[in-house]
Amino acid sequence: MWGKHHTEEAREKQRRAWKYKKHFTPEARRKMEESRKGERNPFYGRHWSDDEKQALRDKLKRRHFHPETEFKRGQHISLATEFKNGNTPPYAGKHLPEELRVKLSNANRGKHPSTETRQKSSESHKKLWDDPIFVAKQMKARGIRPTKAELKMEHILNNYFPQFKYNGDGRLGIVLRRLIPDYIDSNGKKQVIELFGDYWHSQEVIG
Repeated sequence: MWGKHHTEEAREKQRRAWKYKKHFTPEARRKMEESRKGERNPFYGRHWSDDEKQALRDKLKRRHFHPETEFKRGQHISLATEFKNGNTPPYAGKHLPEELRVKLSNANRGKHPSTETRQKSSESHKKLWDDPIFVAKQMKARGIRPTKAELKMEHILNNYFPQFKYNGDGRLGIVLRRLIPDYIDSNGKKQVIELFGDYWHSQEVIG
């Protein structure tokens, strides 16, 4: 179908077919999975040769993408598009009856996670802050930006030590043991500058 385009009518039929398509039950999915295991799988024992891999790689590279939309590949679609495609949350626009809400509230009241569960949750959240991409998203969502003191410091560094670049909002993706240095040496040296502007950034708090 490379280079061909469906008519608007055909695309509408496909969209409706996928939108209202019935989903397989867990039991049906399990049976299909079992039917394709091992030697029953049509690709069982087959391995791609280096020539086949290279041919497929070259074919994918030759695919045409419109310059205006190529940058969107790999990005998440917006909520507006999700709604437009019919992928609405199951409870969108719905309201639970008061009686059901009271039951749900009473069912969860007084429950507390165990110490082990809290410890696991804490460790998993700490690991997230080792991921530069997660940190950058958090800084953007929280509206973190250079403070007045940091802007003054940046002005001084630009005049005398231009190799130091601002990283306080995670823009450069540098995270050191869940800590985000304010300025880092862009020449490859392992040097950072920290600007402690208030009590909450002091050694007494962060250790």
